[in-house]
Amino acid sequence: MSKGTFWLGAVIGGAAAYAAAMLYAPKSGQELQEELKEKADYTKETGKDYYDIVKTKSGDVKAMLQDASHDVSTSFKEASQKISGQARVDGPILKDNLKGLTKKNSMSKELLKANLKAATHDLKQTTTELKTDLTETGSAVKNVAGELAKQSKQEMNEVKIERQGEREYELYQDAFQEELDLENSFKN
Repeated sequence: MSKGTFWLGAVIGGAAAYAAAMLYAPKSGQELQEELKEKADYTKETGKDYYDIVKTKSGDVKAMLQDASHDVSTSFKEASQKISGQARVDGPILKDNLKGLTKKNSMSKELLKANLKAATHDLKQTTTELKTDLTETGSAVKNVAGELAKQSKQEMNEVKIERQGEREYELYQDAFQEELDLENSFKN
C-alpha cells in the first residue's frame, strides 16, 4: 500500500468518523451545519495546500528524471562511440594478424594474442567507465529524490501547523464573540 493511498484513506475515514460523531452529538441542526461547513472548508483548504505541494514536487521529480535520463543517454552514446572507435582501430590490426596466421607466420600468432588482449582490455575499461557513470547517476537520483521527499514532508507539516493555528484562532474568536453576546444579553 502506498503512503498516498494510506493518507487518502486516513483523511476519508477521519472525515466520516467526524461526521458520524457530529450527527449523534446533542446540537441543533443549525449549529451542526455550520460546524460541518467549517470543517469541510478547513479540509478543502488543507487538501488544496497539500495538492499544491505535491504538484510542485512532482514537477521537480520530473525535471530530475529528465536530467538523469539525459545523463544516461549521454553515457551510453559516449561508450558506444568509444567502442566503435576502438573497433575501427583494432579491426584492421586483427585482420592483418589473421592473414599472417594463414601464411604460417609465427610472429603473427603472438601479435594476434597481444592485440586481442589489448582490445579486450579497452572494451572492459569502457564498460567499467559506463558502469561507474550509471552508478553515479543512480546515486544522484536517489539522493535528490530523498531530499525532495524530506522537503515535501516538511512543507506538509508546516501547512498542518499553520492550519491548526488558524483553526485555534477561529475557535478563540468564536468563543470571544459568544462571551460578548452573552454579556450583551444580560445588559438588556
